[in-house]
Amino acid sequence: MFREKDYLSEDIRGTKFSINSLENNGFYILENSFSEEGIKILSKIRDCLIYESESQKKIISNLTGYKLGNLNIEKCFIHKEIWNLLKTSVIIEEIFKYFDINKIQDIKSVGGNINLPQSIPQAFHRDSSLQDKYLMMFIALEKITSLNGAQEIISDKNVNGIKFIDMLKSRFKYGSILLNMNPGDILFRYSSTWHRGTKNSSLYPRAVPLFTISLGTKKTKNNTKVDIHSFEKKISFRGNYAPEGILRNLYIYLACNFTRIFHFLIYLTKLFREK
Repeated sequence: MFREKDYLSEDIRGTKFSINSLENNGFYILENSFSEEGIKILSKIRDCLIYESESQKKIISNLTGYKLGNLNIEKCFIHKEIWNLLKTSVIIEEIFKYFDINKIQDIKSVGGNINLPQSIPQAFHRDSSLQDKYLMMFIALEKITSLNGAQEIISDKNVNGIKFIDMLKSRFKYGSILLNMNPGDILFRYSSTWHRGTKNSSLYPRAVPLFTISLGTKKTKNNTKVDIHSFEKKISFRGNYAPEGILRNLYIYLACNFTRIFHFLIYLTKLFREK
C-alpha cells in the first residue's frame, strides 16, 4: 500500500549543521559529533542503560505500556555527562549559540527512550502541534538500524497540510525515511514532524538519550529551564502512553496482537486532527 522506506537521502545528514535542511525536512542528522574518547563514554552510558533495564526488569514489567516495547528514560546523571560532552564540540557550541543555549539550565527538558527487544512499531504521530513546536536532540549511543528500531520519519517538505489525513497522503505518495545512525551521530528533529518508533528485532534494548530545546534564538529568550539540582543518581524508567481505565488493556492487546488494525483505527479516529 505504501511506498518502500528510503534508507538514504541526500540532504538529511552531514558533518556540518544545516539549518536550511532542518527547516526544510523537519530533521537533520549531524554526523561525527564526538571525539573518539567521547564515543567510548557514550558506549559506557549505553551499557549502563542496558544493564539497568535488565536489572530492573521486574519493576519495568509493571509500567504502563511495557508490552509495547518503548519506555521513557527519566532525567538522571547520564544527561549531565552527555551535556559535558556536547559542550566540548565546537560544532555543537555554534548550534547552541544560534538557539541561545549556554548552559544546561537553558535546556527545556531531558529524557529519552529505550526500545526493548521484540517491540512493536508505533503509529505515526507528532509530539506537538506546529504552533507549539520545539527542537529535539537524540544522541546515538550505538549503531542504529532497522534491526534495533531506527526512527522512521515523514519529511515536512512532502506534507501539504497539518492533519493526519495529510500525513497519510504524503506517506502514500512519497514514502518515509528510516534514519540509520552511527555512534555519536545526533538527530535534530522538530516536535511537529511526523515520525514513529519502529520494531526492535535485536536481542538487546536500544537506548537513545534526548534533550529538548525551546525555539528561542538570540531574539527570543527561553522561558522553561532544567533544574540542575534535580538530576537523580539512579537510572530509572517511566511507562509509555496508554489510556486510563478499562480501555487500557484493550488498547495494549490490540497494539500487540493486531498492530496494523490498531494503527488503522488510530488513523481513522484522528483523520482530521493535528496530532
